[in-house]
Amino acid sequence: MNRRNQLLPFLWKEKIRAVTRTIVISIFFGSVLIGQTRADIDSINAIADVDIFGSIEKSIQIYQETVQQARELGYPEGEAQALEHLATAFYLNGRYPESLAAHLSAVHIFESLQDRHGLITVYGQMGYQLKRRDLPRAIHYMRQAIHLAEREDEWTSLTALYDNYGVLMDMNGQVDSAEFYYTRSLRLKAEIGDTIGLPYSYNSLGGFYTERGDFSSARRFLQLGKKAAASSSDHFAALSNLVLWGDFFQRNHQPDSAILCYQQVISDSSAIEHKYQVSYCFDRLATLYEGQQNYRHALENQKLYQSFKDSLINIETNTRIAELQIQYETEKKDLELARERLSVQKRTTLLLIATFVILGLLLAGVAVVVFYRQEQKRTALKREAEMNLREERYRQKILNEKLRISRELHDNIGSHLTFILNSLENLAYQMQDQSGVKSKIRHIVTFGRETMHQLRNSIWALRIEEKTVEALVKRLNTFLSHYQSMNGQMKFRLRNTCPSGVELSFAKLLCLFRSAQEAVQNAIKYSGGTRIDISLECPAGNRIRMMVKDDGHGFDIADVPEGHGLGNMEIRCREVGGELILHSRDTGTEVICNLPL
Repeated sequence: MNRRNQLLPFLWKEKIRAVTRTIVISIFFGSVLIGQTRADIDSINAIADVDIFGSIEKSIQIYQETVQQARELGYPEGEAQALEHLATAFYLNGRYPESLAAHLSAVHIFESLQDRHGLITVYGQMGYQLKRRDLPRAIHYMRQAIHLAEREDEWTSLTALYDNYGVLMDMNGQVDSAEFYYTRSLRLKAEIGDTIGLPYSYNSLGGFYTERGDFSSARRFLQLGKKAAASSSDHFAALSNLVLWGDFFQRNHQPDSAILCYQQVISDSSAIEHKYQVSYCFDRLATLYEGQQNYRHALENQKLYQSFKDSLINIETNTRIAELQIQYETEKKDLELARERLSVQKRTTLLLIATFVILGLLLAGVAVVVFYRQEQKRTALKREAEMNLREERYRQKILNEKLRISRELHDNIGSHLTFILNSLENLAYQMQDQSGVKSKIRHIVTFGRETMHQLRNSIWALRIEEKTVEALVKRLNTFLSHYQSMNGQMKFRLRNTCPSGVELSFAKLLCLFRSAQEAVQNAIKYSGGTRIDISLECPAGNRIRMMVKDDGHGFDIADVPEGHGLGNMEIRCREVGGELILHSRDTGTEVICNLPL
């Protein structure tokens, strides 16, 4: 009771000082609230906080009525914005549970409207206002707000968010981060010309440097904050600046100046509605007077500080009781409870529907993925088939061109060679008495027939369609039969151990045939042997090896005579990815052509 008596003179004095501002605000809002239209609600929500919160109690009443009117009009945007202002008014009045409830209601509406700007504002306010009660959660909300604002390029919102996040970092002991965000906020406000926000950035940096003991920087920023608050007519920023000056003088060992600052804050006409600032100043004054050994004033201010703390608790308790009485005593609150239950049921139903929808979407997604993969396979197969078709057409064109060339060789060059040979034979027959000329003509005929044989081999290479080891063996037999008829003393043997159906590319088949042809001709001309063996093997199923071996006298590999065609054979093998191996000794020579399949 004694505490209340001590407070009454102070409270009445502050109420009288605030009456003019309250009357003006009441007249303005009273004239607007009578209309109850969306435009009226928008005009109330558009009023800046610095113009309204000079009279906190009246602002709370006005915004409560605005919330109710917006709800009755079915205007969720206006309701959410009014709840946002109401939450800030509750916070400044020390009614923290009501502030949090209003904020959460606003968050729910903004989320349903997908209003990111509204969510940025509410998350930022919740983060700042929870700082003394739940710092980790405050940081969480503030980070959400900053993340949204940066994603949406909300530079105006970021000016306040960076500043307030610096406060949280400072309280959390992260000094470097705090200074970074204070400075970042100040720079951004200066860039966009935010004159309303500048005083708060200056104040934040002034308080920061005061705590760090950098009094030169602190004084500079506090002076800038005082000037900016006066320029923008922001009374709340001016009061906050005055509190920080008190802290500055106290830390700088100037107790009299600090006491003067705190007393100016307490005696301000609107300070009574900013209960946290008033209680803080009483606490600081008690500490300062105690340091001066002025125990009477120290005790008085400590009692006033304690009374303000008790009054905050009483206000919260009375508010909760009044809300419970209204809930259970009025029909309107009962209806709201019923609506809330219905809303819960709807949310449960929606949750079930959403679950089924998600499952359906997952199944649809799986089906789409399966279909997409099958479509990819079909496309790949189609592309492969088209490529094979193009390759087949290209091979057919090449084959047709080979056939055309082979026909040209056979019909033109072959027929002409045949005519020349027959003519020479007839000439030789008619020149019986000129044996020397006849011998030369017969030599030319023999050479011509050999040329004709080589031409037929070339025509075969062009016209070949079956590119298998069996086709190669067949042609080698024809080739060896020809040489057998011309060289009766030479014996030939061909052996094939490759599996049936082994396919060869045209280039590899031609390489093996030409290499065998060259090796056999060299053996006949130079080896002096009587036997030539040709063998074909397919070791490990991925290579083919052809060996041509004679039983002649051999030669020095290091001194290979020109004209043996070994260089050409080596080039042919290397061009198709193979190798040519040559062994020669007194008992004969081996030529090995080793190619990949």
